Amino acid sequence: MATAIISGDSAGGDLTGTYPSPTLANAGAGAQGPIGDSTHVAAITLDAKGRVSAISSVAIAGASSSDLDYTEFTADVAVTATTEATATTIVTASSISFDGATKVEIKFFCPSLVFSTSSVLTHLTLFEDGVSLGDLAQFKVSSGVNQFGAINVLRRRTPSNASHTYSVRGYSASALTATYKAGAGGAGLLLPGAITISRL
Repeated sequence: MATAIISGDSAGGDLTGTYPSPTLANAGAGAQGPIGDSTHVAAITLDAKGRVSAISSVAIAGASSSDLDYTEFTADVAVTATTEATATTIVTASSISFDGATKVEIKFFCPSLVFSTSSVLTHLTLFEDGVSLGDLAQFKVSSGVNQFGAINVLRRRTPSNASHTYSVRGYSASALTATYKAGAGGAGLLLPGAITISRL
């Protein structure tokens, strides 16, 4: 049997207020407007009828900055190795956990590079977990020249889903000393060299 609804009657069930203009009852959250920002996302719970029953703002892990790691070296590093397997470590980044989907940019900076002799090829190599990924750069100075200016090199890649440690190392084709120059900064002094790993 149908039940007559009279204006002013109270609504029930999923409705609240009175007829003829009841409204949907809050399912729990009662939130309005956007939730989240550049470093947060919304976590939403729906009930069996598809209504929002809970909502909150959740921080995105590591989203406060695009830099995942920045490691400096503030003293000269003399590279004397003559094979890739024994390459001299110039700087090593902190170990970072990756998700297998995020692309990163690995950058290396050094204020100056000085050679003990000319006409010898030297390699600047990127390593992941102790395994060479290849040369970031190669240098060979001609007779009478033994110094390069600032070095800025980078590599973009998507690391696998695991923790990885990146380092920049050097070696030469034959015996020489390639000195990657760096300092603590300040008037008349070199700035630090560094490896920076950033999320893209």
